[in-house]
Amino acid sequence: MLIKPQDFSSYSMYALIGVGSAFFAACAATSIRYLSSRHHAYEIVFYFLATATIVSIPLMWNQFVIPSPLEMFYLICIGVVSLVGQLFLTSAFTHENVVVVEVTRYIGIVFNAFWGFLFWSEIPDGQTVLGGMLIIASCIFLSRRRSLETKVGKLKLNKVAMNTGAKR
Repeated sequence: MLIKPQDFSSYSMYALIGVGSAFFAACAATSIRYLSSRHHAYEIVFYFLATATIVSIPLMWNQFVIPSPLEMFYLICIGVVSLVGQLFLTSAFTHENVVVVEVTRYIGIVFNAFWGFLFWSEIPDGQTVLGGMLIIASCIFLSRRRSLETKVGKLKLNKVAMNTGAKR
């Protein structure tokens, strides 16, 4: 809905990059969930950041600029906030269903639209608003579905326990 799939002229490399990004984010989320059974969240985050650093070195090799003290301060602040966010995200993946966490992350698209409106006066069209509403509705549905599945599972266990107790 957000990239307007019915308008073929809107298909671009940027839309393909968005789809690829979603695919790799899903792979990362699944990997984090798998690794969390064997490794601590700090270790997972460390290796994620170390890999990102090593991969980015060739990309900036010929164009690296030494930041000014103010820019260095901003970069350190961004790094600290990103580190804390990554730790919380990794913790969420270890304690909750990957699908619920990933879908909840898509609420960021709604916030991005809000920031675009607030800072750059970008007015989202009806289809963009509808897409954002679908994202929020999906998040609510998946989070409630998880709690309903837990309740139904408990009810089934109680019913089985009551039936086996009655037969004795």
